[in-house]
Amino acid sequence: MATILGIDFGASTTCVSVFRDGKPVVVPVPGGSPVVPSYVHLREDGKILIGDGAKAECIADPYSTIWAAKRLIGLPFNDNNVQASLEKLPYLIEAGPCGEIIIRARDKKVTPEWIASVILRFVVNNASRFLGESVNQAVITVPGSFGPEQREALKKAAEKVGVSVVRLLNEPTSAALAWGFHKNADQTIAVFDLGGGTLDISILAIGRGKYHLLASAGDPWLGGEDFDNLIVECVAQDFRKKHGFNIFSDKIALQRLKTAAENAKIELSTAVSSRIHLPEILPDLSRVADVDYTLTREDFERLVAPLAARTIELFRETLDAAKLSPELLDNVILVGGSTKMPYIRRLVAQYIGRQPDCSINPDQAVAMGAAIVAASVAGEQVELRPPVSTRTEEEYLSGDIDLHAMYDEVLRGGAQPAAEPDAYRGWGSGAAAGILNPTTSPDKTMPPSGVSLLGTPVTLGGTAAVAPAPFASLPQLKVDVHSLTISQDDFNRMIVAAGENGATKSPWVTGAFALSPERGEGMKLQVFQPGPAGPVLAGEFIIQSARVAPGSPPHLIVSFNVNKAAPFALKAPTGR
Repeated sequence: MATILGIDFGASTTCVSVFRDGKPVVVPVPGGSPVVPSYVHLREDGKILIGDGAKAECIADPYSTIWAAKRLIGLPFNDNNVQASLEKLPYLIEAGPCGEIIIRARDKKVTPEWIASVILRFVVNNASRFLGESVNQAVITVPGSFGPEQREALKKAAEKVGVSVVRLLNEPTSAALAWGFHKNADQTIAVFDLGGGTLDISILAIGRGKYHLLASAGDPWLGGEDFDNLIVECVAQDFRKKHGFNIFSDKIALQRLKTAAENAKIELSTAVSSRIHLPEILPDLSRVADVDYTLTREDFERLVAPLAARTIELFRETLDAAKLSPELLDNVILVGGSTKMPYIRRLVAQYIGRQPDCSINPDQAVAMGAAIVAASVAGEQVELRPPVSTRTEEEYLSGDIDLHAMYDEVLRGGAQPAAEPDAYRGWGSGAAAGILNPTTSPDKTMPPSGVSLLGTPVTLGGTAAVAPAPFASLPQLKVDVHSLTISQDDFNRMIVAAGENGATKSPWVTGAFALSPERGEGMKLQVFQPGPAGPVLAGEFIIQSARVAPGSPPHLIVSFNVNKAAPFALKAPTGR
């Protein structure tokens, strides 16, 4: 039986776990630490340092030491959050030829995906040495707020270095699995996961070995890194007033302050004050000036109050989405290194009216949950039965069904693949199948209230799409079918298939696209027919989304370009 690892690839640290002797155990790195700093340093001689060795170089050489790559992976350079972080990052990033993020380190140009690959290869090799066997498969966790491009980028980063990703698992769900391991009581819990780079909150109902995800929300740019940055900005502003020098203008000075700010934040979890003292921080040796700033816990809490309040706001939104109130939760589980802050624990306790559960290791729980899922995938007998199930087909079919509801369920519920795909029947046009990735728009709106496949609305439970006027003149091809099957794969993508009983024997359709209410550009879905020399392109669907009216959900519109040399057969509906 092949060993499959559970990997929590974090913005600050990476942790690996494996299922052994009936329980998940953390794989230590040389020296005994359970986690590896997610740092990579490119040395002048061409060698690469990873983990603690790399982090030790970040002050002396911040230009060639890359960290927090998880926050950048899968994003374009022009992403608003990426642009806002440019001044705060000591290393240099720029736009690549296709708008991707490029990191400059010495004479090299690397990508966030390459950094992730290096770290993943390092921890997998370390696990192989620890276990005494070659390991090349893993369940990797991701923030629930990760979009399709980020998930796919992380998966490819692992595969690039020979690590086969058998599943991507949402981090709060993974932590819940670790917490609930060997627990038999039926409970409704919340997982509050505040890590180094992201905030994820999930509400789950646990019963009979199943974990039913009720709702999920998060912010991919809210974590310990942002608390550190507020300290940096406060101290830098004070220094500028006293000495007239902008610390942000010098990368080495900035990294020194960044490291000191992180240490001060950690110290304030147990102390009432912390002194930030950095001698001779100015790059101009003709002037001598020290950073000397004492930060009290009270000042720190006042400084980070807006960020902390945002975490509770997202908690409230998640409970609202699950149609629950705090008193209906049996437990609130705190996960992630940033939940060690007394201020965060106090705010959560005030909101729920009792103390949260801090019984599991906040730095290791996510990896351990992934190891439990990995063991299940590998065929080992574990008491939990992942994957996590979503609502049943019967629950969906009891009311009006439309794809907007489906997407909203996937987004807010962070739905994991059910053991059996759910089938949703409805009238419509289009013999097509494709992969639709749920997006994570900030306002949680998801297209569409109905879907036009090949130009004619697909009706699910009586809700139909109407083509917005700007798209009404697009060339369309009608292909009648009478069933639509929607399921999810192991990487949280929605699989949509239309055809007789949901089967798509012909035509063959390939492609992956994300639906986003903010985007209207074309996204291709290609249709292939069998040919004597192999598959023949029969046509292309151009996928677009647009809002019909202010406040209404966007509709998916599909125009079609057909290859007359390889037309596909029309199929008339035969009834429900």
